[in-house]
This record gives sequence, C-alpha cells and structure tokens, in this order.
Amino acid sequence: MELRKDPVTQSWVILGQREIVAETPEECALEPAKIEKVPPILTWPTEGSWQIRVIPHPEPLYRVESEPARLAEGMYDKMGALGAHEVVVESPQHDRRMSQFTDEEIEKVLWV
Repeated sequence: MELRKDPVTQSWVILGQREIVAETPEECALEPAKIEKVPPILTWPTEGSWQIRVIPHPEPLYRVESEPARLAEGMYDKMGALGAHEVVVESPQHDRRMSQFTDEEIEKVLWV
C-alpha cells in the first residue's frame, strides 16, 4: 500500500490491493462480544455502558509505526501508508443500521 498525492485535487489517495475475505455472520469482528475485548481508543460516554466506540482496525491499511518514506515520482508525490486506521462502532446493537438512528444519535456519532 502507498499514498499518492493527486496533482489536480491535492488530496492523498491510497493505492494498492488487499485480499478481501468474505466473512460469515459468526465470524464478524464487530460483534459486541468481540468489541468488548478490544481496548478502545475512545468510548462515549466515558462512564457506564458505551454507546459509541472507536477501536483500532483489526487489519489496518495505515500504520502509525510506519516511516513516511516520502518521495517524488514523476508528477506525483508518494509515501508509505503512514497513519491511523480505526473503526467507529456507532452502536452496541450490531444489527441496527445508521438510517434507523435518531438525529441526536447521528449527531453524537459525528461528534465522536
């Protein structure tokens, strides 16, 4: 994986391929019981039972530990996949879609 700066938009995009493995429902890494075992980066609210959690991605594309290794190649700037790859878990109710959230719940997710 690498990051490249788009010369037109000046935004960084990720390039590379990753094998996608289809998960069956019983293998889902976002089941509440599995999420409870992962040390959170952020939990809201901070006290009591959580409503929103931010956890590290189990197979991150970006790594904080990486070196930027930034260089120019032709008209592109490019660098290694340096950064944090996190997952925002919007609700402990695994089967609930965000379209079913109230406006206040959506506001909290965006705030987090």
